[in-house]
Amino acid sequence: MKHDAPTGSPRSARCPRCQRPTSLAPDNPWRPFCGERCRLLDCGDWLSGTNALPAEEVPPAAEGELLDGGVVH
Repeated sequence: MKHDAPTGSPRSARCPRCQRPTSLAPDNPWRPFCGERCRLLDCGDWLSGTNALPAEEVPPAAEGELLDGGVVH
């Protein structure tokens, strides 16, 4: 049998950056992070390229084909 948290009680989780417990309640402006510092550090990792979604490299010729409807200049 699955036990759910009572309705109205704030859910909690671990901060994805430092692993400290943090509230997932709507009144936590930093959720899912524990605070502003962890949120900004995570943002910096995405902006610097440290974090990235996996993707395949597209050859330069294929990029032109995709952008120009198949016409390579």
